[in-house]
Amino acid sequence: MQQVEQAIFAMGPSDGAASYQVVAHSDGICDPDLHELAAWGPSHDSLIDTGPHAQSLNFHPLPSGAFCVSRTVAEGWENHGGRQRVRTHCLIVPRQVLSRFGNNPFTLDRAAAAEGIWQSNRGASLRLAPVAIPGSVGAADQPLLMSLASDPGPDIMAAIVQAACQSLCLAMAGGQRTAALIAGVLSCLPSECRPELSFSTGLKFSPRRPFRLGAVGDDPAQRQWLTQYANVAVFDPSTVDAQAAPLDAWPRLVHRVLANQQIAFFAAELSKRRFNLSMDDLTALGLQLLESLDASELGGSTPTQEPPDCPAAHLSHGAHRRFTGDKQPKPASVGPSANCLGVSSPQVLEVLERLDDLVYDSMNGEPGAIEKLQAAWPRLAQKLEEEPLAESREQYLRYALTIWEQCAADGLRHPEKAVQAIEVLCLLFGDAN
Repeated sequence: MQQVEQAIFAMGPSDGAASYQVVAHSDGICDPDLHELAAWGPSHDSLIDTGPHAQSLNFHPLPSGAFCVSRTVAEGWENHGGRQRVRTHCLIVPRQVLSRFGNNPFTLDRAAAAEGIWQSNRGASLRLAPVAIPGSVGAADQPLLMSLASDPGPDIMAAIVQAACQSLCLAMAGGQRTAALIAGVLSCLPSECRPELSFSTGLKFSPRRPFRLGAVGDDPAQRQWLTQYANVAVFDPSTVDAQAAPLDAWPRLVHRVLANQQIAFFAAELSKRRFNLSMDDLTALGLQLLESLDASELGGSTPTQEPPDCPAAHLSHGAHRRFTGDKQPKPASVGPSANCLGVSSPQVLEVLERLDDLVYDSMNGEPGAIEKLQAAWPRLAQKLEEEPLAESREQYLRYALTIWEQCAADGLRHPEKAVQAIEVLCLLFGDAN
């Protein structure tokens, strides 16, 4: 399991005086990332909440291509000056690790908390060790989407998504609900787009910390101060006009699925893997999915309805959070087998998730991954029926093609990656018995 590096940004000695700096870090963090952590790190009086239990969850990219998921917590008050001291615990999360949690920092935060990682380095020494964060989740959280339909409701949620997609920096006035609203925005976006939305749930705005999404307190003076920045928009959910429909296709889609209880359809679409999808592509994808909803309503069926002879076949699609492309093969009529798992079986999802992890790591050159895949592939393939097995191979082939294209991009050749992908395909398309 890939390790996650750690760092602590807090008050520390410097040339005889105390200042905020990276006071501790594990050895695997590169210098550019350390400099970025220092640049984004919050100092005294940075938290909006001044209470003793104030905290903020933060997320932003790093020069290495990894991401920083951090928690800033209050650490009391200075003896002189009366300023609130803070401490920030940073996790340096590689892309592969973030993808295991649906590219959702809130989900990874909960997994880290469950492992006791956030509490493990209080008063840490100057040397930290990397940690492992076990587990994985899909890109779509149906219970959360269902709760968003009730609170804050389709109107506010669509308006927030609209503002988040349009703004370079969005400061949200939601009080204690701000974190839940930001989490709601991420849950309403495809997983590929989520890393584009850096955010902070409780830090005061600062030009040197250009979070895409942030919080703003109730102080009218602070809100007025933010208006001097041309790239900052202040959003207050309490002022949303329920009669004003969102303009862009993706927010319209969010409003429609929440208002009309099309959660299963939306979750299935969020679970599909779409390579190179970005925020700029959301309008086109939103129009496409709105057309799918229109067609299903005209046909008198729901978009997630399956033919009677192939129940719940779409569940196997959702498992491929890393590999699913834009187009899905038409479900075939496959009867249950005495020796294989059916496409509607809960066990098939676990098998497909396991395959995703092994194939993804193998094609990306993770040490020892190809050997694990060679050992596990015959056993896992025998547990799948013909349809999910064929679909899996197709999706892995599509991913390999993406790797080959990247190897040849801009004249840069990385033959070792292409060879690794070919080796994996030879295994997957060979005799699995």
